[in-house]
Amino acid sequence: VINLVGILHESGRQKFRTVHEFGARAIAEAARSVGAGMTHVSAIGADVNSQSAYARTKALGEKAVLETIKDAVILRPSINFGPEDGFFNRFAAMARYSPALPLIGGGTTQFQPVYVGDVAEAVARSVDGAVEGGRVYELGGPNVLTFKECMQELLSVIDRKRLLVPVPWWIAEIQASILGVLPGRLLTSDQVTQLRSNNVVSEEAVKSGRTLTGLGIQPQSLGTILPSYLWRFRAAGQFQRKYVGDVAEAVARSVDGAVEGGRVYELGGPNVLTFKECMQELLSVIDRKRLLVPVPWWIAEIQASILGVLPGRLLTSDQVTQLRSNNVVSEEAVKSGRTLTGLGIQPQSLGTILPSYLWRFRAAGQFQRKPAG
Repeated sequence: VINLVGILHESGRQKFRTVHEFGARAIAEAARSVGAGMTHVSAIGADVNSQSAYARTKALGEKAVLETIKDAVILRPSINFGPEDGFFNRFAAMARYSPALPLIGGGTTQFQPVYVGDVAEAVARSVDGAVEGGRVYELGGPNVLTFKECMQELLSVIDRKRLLVPVPWWIAEIQASILGVLPGRLLTSDQVTQLRSNNVVSEEAVKSGRTLTGLGIQPQSLGTILPSYLWRFRAAGQFQRKYVGDVAEAVARSVDGAVEGGRVYELGGPNVLTFKECMQELLSVIDRKRLLVPVPWWIAEIQASILGVLPGRLLTSDQVTQLRSNNVVSEEAVKSGRTLTGLGIQPQSLGTILPSYLWRFRAAGQFQRKPAG
C-alpha cells in the first residue's frame, strides 16, 4: 500500500491532523489487516516539535504508521519538481504577468528540489522490497538552492527578466493572513512558518545512507528537467531559443557572435563509448534484452554492398569505412578549448536525454517503469 495523501493547507473538513495523522493511521491499519506492507510519503521537515501544523502532523503521521506497521518505509522528499508541480509552475505562471517575484523572508531559505521521477523510483523500489523497512528516508536532489536561487533558475529557463523583491517576514505574515482566506489560498501563515526553516536532507540521513544515492538512484538536477516542461512559459513558447541541444546551442552562440571565428570546434558529449556500449545503453533505456552479435568487417562490407542499393540505404560501404575510425574529440581540440566545455556549454549525457524520447520503444511505452535516476 502506498500512501500519498496530504494537503498543503486546511479547508473545510480537510484538517492537517485529520489527513496527515488519523488518515495515515487508518490506511496503515487497513494495510495491516490484509497483511500488506506500506510505503508512506511524508515530507522533509516533519517534526513533532515544529511550530508548523503541517510539519508537526506529518511527523505524527509517520509515527502512527510505524506504530502500526513496524517495517513500513517512510519517504520524506524535499519540494518536488516535474511537469505538474505546484511550485515552479506557479511562479512561472506568475512571471508571465507580474513584473516582480516575491522572495519571502529575503529568499534565503534553502531547498533541495527533487525530481518527481526520482521519488517515484524510490517508491517503486520500496514496493519491490529493495528498500529496508522501518526507516525514514530523506529524498533531495543533487543541489541545495536558496529560494532566491530557485527563482533565478526558473527565470533563466523561461528566459524572462523579473525583479526579485525581498519580502520581510512581518509583511509575509500580513499577506498570508489575507491570502490564506481567499480562494486558492496562495499563501498561508503556516506556510510562512515552514519557510523559516531550511528544507534539505539532514547530515544524519546522508551518513546513514537514507537518501536517493543511498538507494542507488542518481538524482536529476533542475537544469536538466525544468526546460522540458517550463518552455510553455516563455514569451514564444517552444520556438523561443533556449536549450534545445548542445550542438544547437553552439550554433546559436556562433550566430550571436559569442564564438571566435576562423577556428574548427569539435563537439562531443561527456562520455566516450564504444559502439557496443551505445547499444547496451539503448537497450537499458528501452528495457529490452537483445543479443549483441559481432559482425566482422568483411561481412559488414558484403551487407553494405546489398543494403546500400536498396531503398532507405540502411548501410553503405562508405559508412562501414567511417566505422573503422573512432569518432571522438581530439586531444588537440580539448587542449585548445575548441569543445563544448570550452564554449561554456555543459554537455548532456546519454543517460539524461535518451529516456525522454526513447520511452516509446518500450514494450509498454511511457507506462513501463524504468528507473528515473
